[in-house]
Formats: sequence, C-alpha cells, structure tokens
Amino acid sequence: MDSSSRLKPVVFAVIVMVSLAGAFWAGRFSVRDGEKRESPEREVGEKVGGVEDQPCVACAGEVAALRKQVSRLRRRAAATEASAKLRAALADGREEPEDFEIDPEEPVAWPDNTPELFMEESFRDIASEMAEQAGSSVELLAVDCEEAPCYAALTVGTGEFDCLKMPSSPAWSESYPGGCSAGAAIKTCDDGTRGKICIIGKGWDGWSDRTKKHVMERATVRRQNLLDAWGCSHQKRE
Repeated sequence: MDSSSRLKPVVFAVIVMVSLAGAFWAGRFSVRDGEKRESPEREVGEKVGGVEDQPCVACAGEVAALRKQVSRLRRRAAATEASAKLRAALADGREEPEDFEIDPEEPVAWPDNTPELFMEESFRDIASEMAEQAGSSVELLAVDCEEAPCYAALTVGTGEFDCLKMPSSPAWSESYPGGCSAGAAIKTCDDGTRGKICIIGKGWDGWSDRTKKHVMERATVRRQNLLDAWGCSHQKRE
C-alpha cells in the first residue's frame, strides 16, 4: 500500500472532525454585520419561529410508569422483610409450658418485636387504600387491633360485592402477600334491611398449634363484635 492510500482514512477522519466542529460552532454562534455574537440558549417551552417546544409526553408517561413499578417493588421488598421478622417473632413465643391453657375470653397478646407493618397505624393505612381502590361504594368502617392480628371492617353498599376479591387489590396484595382471612358478614337490622360488611385480616404463619387455635376462636368472637357494631351502619347514612 502506497503512502497516499494510507493517508486517505486519516484525511477522511480529519474532514469529519472539522465538519462536526463547524456544525457545532455554527449552531453556537451567528454572524451578523461582520460581528460574532453568541446565540441565546433556548429553554424548553420557548417559542422559536412561532412553534413552541413541547416536552416529551410519551417519555413523561414512561417515567411515571417506572416510578410506580419501583414503588411497588419497594413495597413488596418491605413486605417480604417484615414477614420474615414476624415469623421470627412468632417462633420466639412457640415454647409454652405443659400446663398452658387457652381462655377463649382472653385476647391474643401481640408477640414481642412484631413489625410495624402489622400494627394498627400501617394496617389502617393499607386497609383504607384498599377500600379506595375497590370503588366508591366501599368504605373503611373500623379496624380492630386490640389484639393480634388486626381486622378491618368495610361497608360494601347495597349492591352485590364479592368480599373475597378485595385482598387482590394492589394495596393489600403488595403489602400482605400470602394468606388472608376475608369474608362477608350479614345482619338483619331493626328496619328490616340486611346490612353486609366485609371483614378482612392478614393470616399469620408461625403460631404454635395451641396459640393458632386460640387465634381462630378469638377470630369468631371478634368478627361478631365487628358485625354487631357496624352491620347496620348503612341506616345512619340514609
């Protein structure tokens, strides 16, 4: 290969570099009346030539979707961590004396080191968000966290509503994955109407067998108390 052939790629590269530099400075400066002056920077949304620059709407939508996905992933990660801590807390209380007896009237004590996710403040926020996602006919009436675990009572209006579908809402399923206790409770009210509420709680895995039996017996009592207190709440709103 002669020297001219070897120089051709180099010359071509130089020409490209010069062209790029010229394009850059041509956009950076404008020449008028023999003077060199810097062109003003244009802000997004500034009108240029009668046309207004618009932000990328599609990009904004993608960013919002990504942020929502990140929020969900963070919530699920927090739920996984909290569930592991809860199982550890329940395991610490599994050793019971041989003469341990269950009193159905005795509330179920909260285990030591129960994660905040399962306590009243967080539970109430999640139940409220779940009600909002379920629709305008659903309203959070009360939460019962006097003992473990928490329960939520929600009114579902007068129409047909499947209480079993509520835990599938993003607010609940992302915060409390796994088992749950959900069902409808119906009460005949003084005016002859029938009141219906949904009672939902998070199922806990890791109780000892005797404590699990205690929890189930107390759950029956607690659901009835919620029904008695809120089953005819629709009368007050009519």
